[in-house]
Parts: sequence; C-alpha cells; structure tokens
Amino acid sequence: MEYFGEGLYLIFFTLAANFAYRIKGRNLSRLLKENGHAHHQVHNVMHAHPQGGSWTEHQQWMKETT
Repeated sequence: MEYFGEGLYLIFFTLAANFAYRIKGRNLSRLLKENGHAHHQVHNVMHAHPQGGSWTEHQQWMKETT
C-alpha cells in the first residue's frame, strides 16, 4: 500500500508521455479537424442506435457508416 501513490504518478506520467508522443506538435484545433469525421461517425451511430448494443454490434454499425 505504501507504493500506491508512486504507482499513480507513474501511470499519470506514462499517459502524459504517450499523449505528447502521439500529438507530435499538433495543436488542439488541428487534432479536432483531423478527427472530425470519426467524431461525427460516432454521433451518427449513437443517433441510429440509441439503445446501444453489444461491442460486436457497435463495430458492425461503425463499419456500415464509413
């Protein structure tokens, strides 16, 4: 239990480093512009299937909207 806080810091810094690596100098507006299609795709699936479903169904619905 004494290493719990240190473990949380390690997880946080690992996630922060991973995020920094993936954005590669792009600003927020550029990231949103590049991922806008996926964002609208998810909203379309949610609108078409408001009750949801299984993960397999969700993957199929996402393929159908591309």
